[in-house]
Amino acid sequence: TVLNVFTTSRCNFSCSYCSRNAPDMSEDTATHYKDQSEFHLEDLRYLLDLYPGLTLVSFVGIGEPFLARDLIAMARLARERGKRTEVITNGSLLHQHDDFAGPVFDQISISLHGLNPEEMKSVSGVDEGVFARVARNVHALVQVAKKRSGSPAVRASVVMLKQDMERIRRAAVFCQEHSIQDLDVQNYLPYGIFDSSNCLFDDDHALVA
Repeated sequence: TVLNVFTTSRCNFSCSYCSRNAPDMSEDTATHYKDQSEFHLEDLRYLLDLYPGLTLVSFVGIGEPFLARDLIAMARLARERGKRTEVITNGSLLHQHDDFAGPVFDQISISLHGLNPEEMKSVSGVDEGVFARVARNVHALVQVAKKRSGSPAVRASVVMLKQDMERIRRAAVFCQEHSIQDLDVQNYLPYGIFDSSNCLFDDDHALVA
């Protein structure tokens, strides 16, 4: 009953642990995500007609959903069809939308790729000032949600790095400071046999404890 819409593979961040930046060893291929196409409104309309029993439309993807031209229109269409909607975003573009995209989403999840300006620049390759913009956007989004009786629900997620377990605490502090009640902690996903130093495994007993 859930439709995951991969909106675009384009992104305004370039996070070190994202599969967009993993080397592609296949012949004659320079990168995983050369495709610049997007999922459009008519694509969603087709699927909603084909699968009327869908209850949730989740806008996700390797790229940043708010870079997709039709994102708001697609969310609005899904809501008009009686579907719940959610989106996962890095939060950097929310200010470009009226009411911080609140009215068309039931839930907005913010991916925390940096918990201070220096970390965001190091991890995501963006200017240090982007952190302040994300923080302002998150604050404004939470205020919108409070005025609308908790809609959209605002939550956050962070990638757990074995070599920097303190990152989880920093993410929790960020959520506390911005009145976000739910934090999803995701294990680092290695994309090759030599890319596992930041992944937490079952036998990492000291760290798990």
